[in-house]
Amino acid sequence: MGRIRGNYLICSLVVLFLVVSQAVAQEKPVYGFPEAFPEVHAFFDWQGKDFQEEGYAEGRADFTIWNLYLMFNSAIRENVNTVIELEAGQRDFYKYLNFVQTKIDWKLNRYANLAIGKFFVPFGPGAEVNYYAPFRKLISRPYIYSLREQLPREEDLNRPKYWNLFPLTLPANNWRDVGVGFKGEVPVKEKMKVKYDLALVNGLKQETDCFHCHAHRHENMTAVPAPEDSCLLCHAPHHRQENWDNNSDKTIAGRVGFSPKEGIELGLSYATGKYDKEEKYGINLLGIDGQINIGKLSILGEYASRKVEADKGTLATGTSTGEKGSFTLEGYYIRAAYRIIEGWKHLDYLDAVVRYDAIDPNTDKDDDLDRNRITVGLALSPYKHMLFKVEYQMVREPNAATEKENDGYMLSLSAAF
Repeated sequence: MGRIRGNYLICSLVVLFLVVSQAVAQEKPVYGFPEAFPEVHAFFDWQGKDFQEEGYAEGRADFTIWNLYLMFNSAIRENVNTVIELEAGQRDFYKYLNFVQTKIDWKLNRYANLAIGKFFVPFGPGAEVNYYAPFRKLISRPYIYSLREQLPREEDLNRPKYWNLFPLTLPANNWRDVGVGFKGEVPVKEKMKVKYDLALVNGLKQETDCFHCHAHRHENMTAVPAPEDSCLLCHAPHHRQENWDNNSDKTIAGRVGFSPKEGIELGLSYATGKYDKEEKYGINLLGIDGQINIGKLSILGEYASRKVEADKGTLATGTSTGEKGSFTLEGYYIRAAYRIIEGWKHLDYLDAVVRYDAIDPNTDKDDDLDRNRITVGLALSPYKHMLFKVEYQMVREPNAATEKENDGYMLSLSAAF
């Protein structure tokens, strides 16, 4: 009888083990679900350029695939959406692959949406206006976002000390960061409404925290970069941290927009936070933007400033004195576009575009980095989701001893699906 009971116990344990194993196997996690119906979208941007010898890319005429975007979008629920966006491209001698956005958008109610993950930090009119190639009216971006890309990058370039500390342009129109965002719009009356977009993110960092270009120059990623080894060779915005933070301070950023009627909007943006490892120095960004769309005419303007606190001696001579100082970048642009043709059989639309922009990277100094520029161009779309653009830039340096030979033209083709 004891042997029978023992055998029965063993058989029971075997059966229980098989049942539990099967249950565990059935509970194995599976990524995704059939009802998600994920969407995949993409676009690429081909560019050609030819500038005078002191202009963009040192006057070297070339063709390039400027970037390629892939976007994966899926709804988990009716009010919860997931977005993964990748960017790949090449800037002169280096290639890159970036996670542009990796976020969950959660619609809480008709007035409020929550974003968690990596997303565009709210500042200015938005990435749809000045970052994504298929949406830009011109090929080039305004100087407040792209001056650095258009400067020579030779190692013997005589750089001001404040360049060693922080880049010459704002991060705003392609500033991506990890954090939490809260946005929505509230109707006031009839067609009048107020838009808000707030975020708490890691924030920016000082330029000398970057290893990327130090490795390009010295081919040694383990060495500690010296202050002079800031991002000279690459024009990628390494002051964005994106996936990590160099301190415990968090940056608060936001934009409030007011639309009195359809086609008109005014916006006010602000961001503030500490950018250095010791959390001694802060950075403050202020922006004002406005858009008017009336019939075939579209007008966009923006003013932005950035005040960076830093060691006064480092700013002046590169040697620390322990005394706090600061420098301020200011810039603005105004762009007008007029739709000449629309809805033809083999021509979706044709826009004529003109833009004036100016930048002063350090309002305390008058140097030849102060720039203003007039850009004229055409944007031609033979079919929807396909866009040709051509532009000519006339660049001036009001404080340069002699006028630089740096005018030039650009052309591009963007296609999206």
